[in-house]
Amino acid sequence: MSDSSSTKPKRFGFVFSLLAIAGIAIIGLSLRHGCNLIDEKARAGMQVNRIKQLILACRVYAEDHNGEFPSSLEVLHPDYIDQHFFHAMEDPDQPVVYYPGNNASDDPRSLLLKYPLAADGKTARGYTNGTVMLENE
Repeated sequence: MSDSSSTKPKRFGFVFSLLAIAGIAIIGLSLRHGCNLIDEKARAGMQVNRIKQLILACRVYAEDHNGEFPSSLEVLHPDYIDQHFFHAMEDPDQPVVYYPGNNASDDPRSLLLKYPLAADGKTARGYTNGTVMLENE
């Protein structure tokens, strides 16, 4: 009377081990791709926040100058925006486009500035009322 279940311990086969390693590799690649997407979205969120800060600085400038928005973004330094902020926004491939000539009494949906977001091909458009919209270019 022989009991085959107690004689030898069961071992994983070579093929099963390779399949397990391949599965772990696929999961790792999926996680890496997901992390890259999260990084891109975080970068886009930071860029949108910078646009909001620029709009706020322009609106404060307008309050101090009889409702007139600045003639250029450089006018905002040093009283309204720190120079380090401009260095963070400098990207020769994706410059901030500012539309001067706005007045606080104009249509609140007048376009004030736009900034292309590299992550998803959209553009952040900032309006004089302080809103920022993400739109396809």
